Amino acid sequence: MSEVAVVATWRDYLEMCKPRVVVLMLLCSIVGMFLASPGMVPIGILFFGSLGIALVAGSAAVVNHVADQHIDAQMARTESRPVATGRVNNQQAMVFCAITGLLGVVML
Repeated sequence: MSEVAVVATWRDYLEMCKPRVVVLMLLCSIVGMFLASPGMVPIGILFFGSLGIALVAGSAAVVNHVADQHIDAQMARTESRPVATGRVNNQQAMVFCAITGLLGVVML
C-alpha cells in the first residue's frame, strides 16, 4: 500500500496566520494611528503600516502553530490545524514564517 501525500493549500497557510485575530490587531492599530495624528493619517503610512503589522502578526501566529503542534494534535478543537495534521511540515511553516515576517518588517 502506498501512502497518499497530503498537499497543503493556500487556505492552510492562511489558517496558520490566524486572520481573525490579525484583523482585530489591525483594528486596534488603525484606531491608534488616528488617535496619534492631529489630522488624517497619511495614506502611505496607513496602508504600509497596516500591511506590515498584518504580515508580522501572521508570521508570529505561524510560530505559535509550530510550537503548539503536539498539543494541538491532542485537542478536539485544534486537531485539524495544518501543522498538527502534517499538511504543512515544520520546515514549510518556518520558511513561510520567515518570508512573511521579513516582508512585514520591510513594510514597517
